[in-house]
Amino acid sequence: MQNKRKVWWKWLLYPLTIIIGILLLVIPPILFLISLGIDCDFMFGDLLLHLFCLPFERKKMTKKNNIKNYFNNQQQHYRKKKNIYYQKRNKFNKNKFLK
Repeated sequence: MQNKRKVWWKWLLYPLTIIIGILLLVIPPILFLISLGIDCDFMFGDLLLHLFCLPFERKKMTKKNNIKNYFNNQQQHYRKKKNIYYQKRNKFNKNKFLK
């Protein structure tokens, strides 16, 4: 049986490669914008806002929104039923012509 050395740094390799990869994807565009002379602070702020704050913001639930949501859900349900009906009908017609 071989002697296995304890390698403590191996568990660092995967997270480090991910972090380095992300940095390689993020830093060059920023450097490019800076080299063009564009101040990209506002872009960063907007990006962070859209990624982390806006998705968790609650919509105001008004009567109008509730009615809109209800009708949209009804339409989607009707479309699904209609699609299922047409799929079944097409399968039946294909089988009929194959005989």
